[in-house]
Amino acid sequence: MAFDQFRISFYGTWRLRTGVVDESHNAQNAFTITGSDDHDGTYYPRATDPPLTMTVTGSAWRLEFAQRNYGLLIWVEVAAQRLTTFDPADGVGVELDTRRPFSTGPGTLPGMQMFGTLSDPSTHVPHSGPFDFTVPELP
Repeated sequence: MAFDQFRISFYGTWRLRTGVVDESHNAQNAFTITGSDDHDGTYYPRATDPPLTMTVTGSAWRLEFAQRNYGLLIWVEVAAQRLTTFDPADGVGVELDTRRPFSTGPGTLPGMQMFGTLSDPSTHVPHSGPFDFTVPELP
């Protein structure tokens, strides 16, 4: 996975699930997947819907978040904060959050969460930077 705040590049097969979808202030949230083998498109999760889950495959694909606030007609690309984890049972995990200040409670601006788990731990990332997460070798 390669990361910048607006476009997240994934490599291999990932299981994705939406988390909190905050629609306060009449905000609408969306995410777009491009370059995958099977799930390219724009998705519009709602707070009242059950979590959206999917398994996305592809050698290299991208995820971008957008939001439309306060009844405006245009969608605006929004940044996501990334939290990566490693669990020996589940493997590499990621939480992406577009809410500000990336939490729930008073003063939080609307947005959404997305959780992902890498399905194939042997996936190799073609380029990794100092802020990318790599899988530790297990004995």
